[in-house]
Amino acid sequence: MSREKIKILEMVQEGRLTPDEGLRLIEALLDADNRGSRSTASGGARIDMHELKLPKIDLKGLGEVAVEFQNTMMDTFKRTQRQYKRSKASKYAELKDFPIKIEVPDGIKRCNLNLDIRAGKVKLKAGESGGPLISGKVKRTPTEPVIISEVKGGKADVTLKHSIGRSGLKLNPDLAYTASLHNAAADAHFDLSALDVKDLDIDNQAGNMVVLLGRREERVEMDVRNNAGSVTLHIPEDYALRLEATGSLSKLNLEKYGLDLVDGLAESSDWDDNPRGVSVHLSQNVAAFMIEWKRRDGIDLKANGHRAEAEADLGVTVPVDEDIDDFSDEDEELLADDDI
Repeated sequence: MSREKIKILEMVQEGRLTPDEGLRLIEALLDADNRGSRSTASGGARIDMHELKLPKIDLKGLGEVAVEFQNTMMDTFKRTQRQYKRSKASKYAELKDFPIKIEVPDGIKRCNLNLDIRAGKVKLKAGESGGPLISGKVKRTPTEPVIISEVKGGKADVTLKHSIGRSGLKLNPDLAYTASLHNAAADAHFDLSALDVKDLDIDNQAGNMVVLLGRREERVEMDVRNNAGSVTLHIPEDYALRLEATGSLSKLNLEKYGLDLVDGLAESSDWDDNPRGVSVHLSQNVAAFMIEWKRRDGIDLKANGHRAEAEADLGVTVPVDEDIDDFSDEDEELLADDDI
């Protein structure tokens, strides 16, 4: 896929173009590709259109407007798929694998991490102590990932961007991180349970995200923007929760834990007394924000049947790829040190 088409898809995801405008631009490019391909010899690996699928997101229960919005997105994407599949341009895009490896700069203990993933799949977890700052591989992508690494103000500043493809990444657990995770139309699984992450910025646009927090920081600050997507946040059981939320046509599962959103604010009863806690600033539209939080005590549950429900191993039904919550054999192969 050409950089022009990828840029158009990115502009649609960012809201700078409407789906219809993006489709018309892509169709114009495809017509140009068809005219030019008549005199071009064939070669390269063909992109299978299943590589460009949108993640499955369940927005049912948010009303007819949300369902119509989702259907419009899917219909537009499918039409683009059919146009691309019929064109000769699809025969000349070559898919490649790219290793990722950035060493820890001497004397550096903190890192600003920026991950920007679009229309693909990413899984991230802690690596081995003493290993590279970030390592792994991006597979089956038509364009080389963008990697920027430098040292600013005594911190490592690392940016990784890639579109389409499937990536498995490991982070060095010896560093403290401030992380920005940008996800557009991708399935993303971020296992931060063994990492030191104090500040976390999430921008999820039409994608699925699963985020697991750990216990290395007593207080975690999160800023979440979630539009036309789904975010599932796993919170350690002994942590308190404070959630400030704005948005429309969106779904939360706070009632599972006996919490109510009053004037846009919900707090667990132990927020002021518990030294450990997660503070979330949430803005979402036509989206779902789910919490996985197996509390044992300290939560203001009423005697109305919610306690047993909250203390049970709660599950959230978010239809994603079947291995999104765990690292599959293929993901472990992506992360194998001898492949880097």
